[in-house]
Amino acid sequence: MNNQVDNPYQAPQANIIPADSEMEEIRSLHIRHEATIKSIGILYYLGAFFMFIASAGMAATALAEPPVSALTIASIFLLLGIFQFWAARLLRALSPRAKIPVTIFSVIGLTGFPVGTIINLYILYAIYCKKGRFILSKDYQEIVAATPDIKHQTSILVWIFMGLIVLAIVAAIAIPEFYQPQKPG
Repeated sequence: MNNQVDNPYQAPQANIIPADSEMEEIRSLHIRHEATIKSIGILYYLGAFFMFIASAGMAATALAEPPVSALTIASIFLLLGIFQFWAARLLRALSPRAKIPVTIFSVIGLTGFPVGTIINLYILYAIYCKKGRFILSKDYQEIVAATPDIKHQTSILVWIFMGLIVLAIVAAIAIPEFYQPQKPG
C-alpha cells in the first residue's frame, strides 16, 4: 500500500529558495529603488483608471450623438488604458518586460512640457539606470523570491503627502467651478 496519500485539503507547499546574507544585503541596498519602480506602477494604474473614465465618457457621448470620431477616440482611449494597466502590472511585478511599454508611454509623455517632460525623464532614469536595470532582471526576481521578509518602510510624511494629492484630485473633480474663471456680474 502507498504511504504517500494525496490530500486535497493540504496546504500547498511552496518552493522557497533559502536566503543567504548576500541576497539580503543586495535586496536591502536596492529596496528604495524597487519601491520607486513599484510606485511608478501605481501612477500607471492611476493613468489607466483615468483613461477608462475618459473612454466611458466619450462612448456615452458617442451613443447620445453618434459621431463616428467620438467612438473611435473612445476606443483608442480604452486600448491605451488597457495597455497602461498592463504596464502597471508588469512594473508592480518587477518584470523585465515592463521596460518596453514604460518606454513607449514615457517617450510620449516627454511631449507634455514642462511637467510631463520632467516626470517622464525621471521614469526613464528610474528604469534604465544601473539599479533599475538590475531590479528589472530575472536575477533580482530570484532575490525577491528568496527574501520575502524584507519590506520597504514608507515614511509617514510620504503618506501625508499622498493623501493631500488624492484630496486635491478629488477636490478638482468634485468642485470644477473652483478652477473656472468667474464671469463679472
